[in-house]
Amino acid sequence: RDSEPPDRTAVGPASRRSMMPATADAAALEAAGVFSCRDEVANRVAQLYMDERLSDVTFVVRGSNGAEQRFVGHRNIISAWSPPLERMLCGDFAEGSAREVQILDVEPS
Repeated sequence: RDSEPPDRTAVGPASRRSMMPATADAAALEAAGVFSCRDEVANRVAQLYMDERLSDVTFVVRGSNGAEQRFVGHRNIISAWSPPLERMLCGDFAEGSAREVQILDVEPS
C-alpha cells in the first residue's frame, strides 16, 4: 500500500531561522553595538589563561641553568594556535596522553 511521504515543508530556511532566536537576538544586539560575539568569545577564552581548574596539560619548562617554570594550558586552545603543538598534544606522541609535558633547554619567560 502506498503511503504519503512525510511533510518536509517545515525544514526550509524560514523554519531554521525560527529555531535560532538566540542567534538572531545576538546578531541584532551586535548590529546595535551592544554585543560583540567575537569580543565575548575572546573575553571568555582569556579567562582560561593560567586557570588550572579546567586545564588538561601542564608544560614544565626547564632552562639550561635548571630554572623551572610551569604553564598550565588547555589542549584545544593550544592546538588551535599551534599546528606543531596540535600534532604533539593530539597525535600519537607520548605527550598526547601525558598530563605534563617536559620542555628542556628552553629559558622560561
